[in-house]
Amino acid sequence: MAGPQPAPASRPVMQAVHETARFIAVYGTLAILILIALYLVLAAFGRGSAAGVRSLAGVLLPVVVASFLYVFRRTVLQRLAAVPTFTGLGAGLVLGVLTMVALQYLGRGVSVPLAELVVSACLSVLVFSAAADPADRGLAWYYGVLCGLLVYLVIWGVPGSL
Repeated sequence: MAGPQPAPASRPVMQAVHETARFIAVYGTLAILILIALYLVLAAFGRGSAAGVRSLAGVLLPVVVASFLYVFRRTVLQRLAAVPTFTGLGAGLVLGVLTMVALQYLGRGVSVPLAELVVSACLSVLVFSAAADPADRGLAWYYGVLCGLLVYLVIWGVPGSL
């Protein structure tokens, strides 16, 4: 026996809630990652132009690699988006936490911009796997990464490099 069905009048409301949650998950996650990457690059330029250029290159490299995969090996990215929902959520959660751990421990004082590479790789995986998949199957990754970022903040607070 099926559960109670929503009244027809509440369907538009539920659709609006769904679209709002999707908007927050997708654009909120992307905005957070972009702001972190921008902060890391600007902070590096504050330490000198050589550090800034290296940091910028660290942010751009994963984007270039992911765009290459998108153009020439789209199936790799489609497989990422096509994982089962809870697998994508869990993998995204781990990816989000690892991104924050990278900010904590790989932030400053390292000649190779590892934090920038990790943040940008996370961003690139999200954007290009979602773009490669015509359905919304990759949406679980966004929710997972957002949850991972928030779980880290709740448990350990703001990383020291921010």
